[in-house]
Amino acid sequence: MICCILSEELSDALMDELVNVVAQQTRIIKSEFFTLIFISDNVDNVFAHRDVFTRHIDIGVRVYIENGVEKIYSILKSCKHIYVSSKDYRAVEVLKKIKDLQTIYAI
Repeated sequence: MICCILSEELSDALMDELVNVVAQQTRIIKSEFFTLIFISDNVDNVFAHRDVFTRHIDIGVRVYIENGVEKIYSILKSCKHIYVSSKDYRAVEVLKKIKDLQTIYAI
């Protein structure tokens, strides 16, 4: 399974770039969906960026809105490939706290 982790601190342009790369990789492996983990305390903040993850209508996007490392880990442990923006310092810090993950791709 392909996963993408990002936080609300990431700019819209970088969010868009990251999600586009993940969507393309999802198509390449012929998966039906990818998992998007949005680090946030507020659902409204996530839906302010909904255009980023709703434009890929040919594949499904499972969206999780989490803030706790334990919850994020429980989602990420089933991911075979994890994508993160190297400029998303909050998401990178969360990933550093979790030791036993699969392949992580920084974009």
